Amino acid sequence: MRRFFVEEMTEDSRAVDITGAELVHLKKVLRLAPGEKVAVFNGRGVELIGVVESVDRASARVALSGPASPAPESPVRITLLQGLVKGAKPELIVQKAVELGVSSMVFFPASRSVAGEGAPRRGLDNRLARLRRVAVEAAKQ
Repeated sequence: MRRFFVEEMTEDSRAVDITGAELVHLKKVLRLAPGEKVAVFNGRGVELIGVVESVDRASARVALSGPASPAPESPVRITLLQGLVKGAKPELIVQKAVELGVSSMVFFPASRSVAGEGAPRRGLDNRLARLRRVAVEAAKQ
């Protein structure tokens, strides 16, 4: 069953609209049609099963029917402390850590970190947004 990330969803939601990159994935990549069963999660432990009601240019409407069968998730909350690294390595680290079940990550400048030395603060928001997208994509696996 395909999984989609909708941050605004709550346990009480009866329907959600999928927009943005998730809509492109649903419509253009997976080519899901009305009537298909999907799972929708919010990244905070809520995952609901639903059926695609409609797909149009701006959004896909999913009618939610109830909770998904619980995934075997570790009762232990794991926080990964990771020294700053260069290049695309943070993306790979975030991806693999999320796939393994890490619940939170903290990047810090270690004594031998080269990536954090004199690094400009501009673009930090873009890098964080990219890491969040990588984490969501890994959670969908």
